[in-house]
Amino acid sequence: GKLVKIEEAKVAGKVFNRYMDEGYEEIAEVEVCLTVKKEISHYDVEYKVLPACRVISTVHVGPYGEVGRAYQRLIDYRSKHSLTKNNYSREIYIKGPGMLFRGNPRKYVTEVQIPIE
Repeated sequence: GKLVKIEEAKVAGKVFNRYMDEGYEEIAEVEVCLTVKKEISHYDVEYKVLPACRVISTVHVGPYGEVGRAYQRLIDYRSKHSLTKNNYSREIYIKGPGMLFRGNPRKYVTEVQIPIE
């Protein structure tokens, strides 16, 4: 919410997270990201341009606490097809809780992406 409030006029896409840890642990290093139309200059925000990459992805419908099943499907697919992970995984939040209302977690929609070589 803080990030969106800082640069609301520059928002160009969905909020997403980048997960820096391969192990998909409960406690992980995470970057909260927002696609923007132009560079953000704010003392509390780091601006980055992410490189284009190929990904394998799936869409998870349901509570965030159950998204691990989506990761497992992607990891199994990656292993079966001998694909190599190339970068940090991402969760793109297509539909989720709003700033004021939580909504129904069973209807949350999250795209999970794992970059590959």
